[in-house]
Amino acid sequence: MKIEAGDCFHLSSGVTHLWVALCDPFGDPARIVLVNFTDERNTPDKTLVLVDGHSYITKPTAINYPMMRDVDAVKLSIAVDGDISIRHRHTCTADLLSKIRAGVFASPFTPNKYKVLCKSLW
Repeated sequence: MKIEAGDCFHLSSGVTHLWVALCDPFGDPARIVLVNFTDERNTPDKTLVLVDGHSYITKPTAINYPMMRDVDAVKLSIAVDGDISIRHRHTCTADLLSKIRAGVFASPFTPNKYKVLCKSLW
């Protein structure tokens, strides 16, 4: 499966969160930048708190910029295809993806390396 900006996944790393791809694959080897949704009580970052806009959101939900990561696009695709990760049935709308991307630069908690990287990607 090809991963694209706006695709959402449940990735398990102790606690299962919904992650969103902020970009299409880039580089060689291909990488993808991800950020997760979390209960607003679980992060000090209140840059973007959502109460609607995605089927996953059932309570005030923050975008967890401090936990941004970039991952190997091929490995992520293999994980999704192998049911190690479950693709959420709804991708982000263009409007929601735009808000999340803007928050990358607005959040004081975004690791600087991702501000620099994302500035070069969009």
